[in-house]
Amino acid sequence: MRAIANLPYKGGNTYTGKALKHILHNNFKPNVGMRADSHKIAILITDGKSQDDVSLASQHLKDTGIEVYAIGVKDANEDELRVIASDPIKNHVYMLSDFSSLLDIVDNLTINLCKSTNSSLVF
Repeated sequence: MRAIANLPYKGGNTYTGKALKHILHNNFKPNVGMRADSHKIAILITDGKSQDDVSLASQHLKDTGIEVYAIGVKDANEDELRVIASDPIKNHVYMLSDFSSLLDIVDNLTINLCKSTNSSLVF
């Protein structure tokens, strides 16, 4: 909760496609701690419309088994978030009026994240 409340707002241009490519190539790798047997989840938070293409980058994430949540704040483009997010869209896309509203979705997001990780467990 504290981490969400302290998220910095940097402003500027929005290159969501580039950001998605970056996390695919740099963050979901064994050399940075990713375990082969772990459930892979990305949570995107944006307040704008991307100035580059998001469809190919987001599809690559999903094709490699990464589950994607998309959170739009204020002026975010909901159609774009729907392209980015994993299915079912109703569980993976959130639209908020401002950044302080992130605290309002913590419980629901946590439930969906737990359901996602539990569904991938093999007993």
